Amino acid sequence: NALDFDRFNENVIPIDWEKEKFVFFSPQRIGLAKGIDIIWKAIELTKTDFQVLQVEWFLGQRTEEEKEKNKNLVLNKPTKVKLIPVIKREEIPNVFAFVDGVIGQMRNGLGANVEKEAAMCKKPVIQYADPKYKFKIGNEEKISPFLPQSNDPQVIAELIDKIVSSKEFRDEIIEKEYSFVKKIAD
Repeated sequence: NALDFDRFNENVIPIDWEKEKFVFFSPQRIGLAKGIDIIWKAIELTKTDFQVLQVEWFLGQRTEEEKEKNKNLVLNKPTKVKLIPVIKREEIPNVFAFVDGVIGQMRNGLGANVEKEAAMCKKPVIQYADPKYKFKIGNEEKISPFLPQSNDPQVIAELIDKIVSSKEFRDEIIEKEYSFVKKIAD
């Protein structure tokens, strides 16, 4: 998939929702393959006040056992997580424009387009970036600047708290992630 800088950018008009505190958007499917268990454990360890809008759609529901696992995940979700209905693809840029940050995948270490698209909208993205994976940019191999480089829930919790509490840190992350995505998109 090519990244669309015309649809995903910092000038998109935010969706018209109410916001009372710092808001993260978690657009990936609910499932162990995306690391939702890691994310939710990390959220429980945080100290700052924020809300996570988690899209209520599921990964791996082919069997009754998988459906039951997902049901148990939802029943035990952190109180800071609010489930929201599935969002149409064309509305995702507007949701990115509305939120203060995005929480991506925490399992595979590579991420997906959704995290890159959020970075294109100049939102700080939390996404496990395994430092073993390198990206070829020109003649150089680069490690992704996305954070954390560990999928340990305590490390993720500390990162979430730092993003919520420090505008300077958020701005630093935004610039690194945006620049990286721009380079790999080119």
